[in-house]
Amino acid sequence: QARGEAFIAGLLPDYFLGGENLPEFGFNASYAELAGDANVGIAPHFIHARVGAKRWFFAKNGSTDDAFVLPPSDFVVESELGYTLWLIDGDISWAQPHRTTQRRVHGFGFGVRGNLDWRADDSAWGIPGNTRNAPDQLIPRVHQWMRWGWKPTSALRLQFRQEFGWADGDDDITRSRVGGMNAYVSPIAGVPWAAFLESRFVTTRLALAVKLHGESEAGVVADFGYLSDVDRVGDFDTFEAVVGTGIFYDGRYGPWQVDLMLGFSPDTGWQRVEAPLVSGYLGVGYAFR
Repeated sequence: QARGEAFIAGLLPDYFLGGENLPEFGFNASYAELAGDANVGIAPHFIHARVGAKRWFFAKNGSTDDAFVLPPSDFVVESELGYTLWLIDGDISWAQPHRTTQRRVHGFGFGVRGNLDWRADDSAWGIPGNTRNAPDQLIPRVHQWMRWGWKPTSALRLQFRQEFGWADGDDDITRSRVGGMNAYVSPIAGVPWAAFLESRFVTTRLALAVKLHGESEAGVVADFGYLSDVDRVGDFDTFEAVVGTGIFYDGRYGPWQVDLMLGFSPDTGWQRVEAPLVSGYLGVGYAFR
């Protein structure tokens, strides 16, 4: 594989603290990467391995504070080994990339992966006096997920999602993105997209969906997160509870997909802005094949 991302990699131009975006601590991030994968599977068991080399490029934008120290633009070697147990029935949302937000689950799935990153330059960076972004040269990470779904009737679906992450010596470049309502984060409804950058966390989501017309569904979700260093000061032994709830519409019209969601997150003590936080999501996709 060869891939890259320009300017907005990791959503690093946005710096959220307590639900508030502080643009003076955001910056542009880009990368170019070469990687290779190997996969072995004897259903329902699958093993995945990956090794890649990545070059990062960082630059201040028009809002970045002059005193902010950028990460070093340098090379990283990334390795990954993972295991998946897949006992989930087939659903088109798992095969078509425009149906990722409300993936339907009937059955059980579990996965765990371990990562080890090596950085050519492990210099500290970030806000002067803040120790949160002082990475090690070798960074171990573990991520685990579980999904379960059950249909008590043809019109009802109950789903549960859980994720766990642990890392040591990492920084905001590689931390897990938590919060928001799209497919690229561990979701918490109501809070901004990637409101939290986490080294150590647990999240859960319980969803109840009702079948509507055709293949479309609507329902409600309840999210819970137990997150470390929510204040972003480098205190990874301090945890805060974050909750959210939302309503969603999963519309399927032949090759068309329409995702709608409205989320609400009350103040559990971590917010800097007046509660509650409310956010919305709209996704529209079309399959050409």
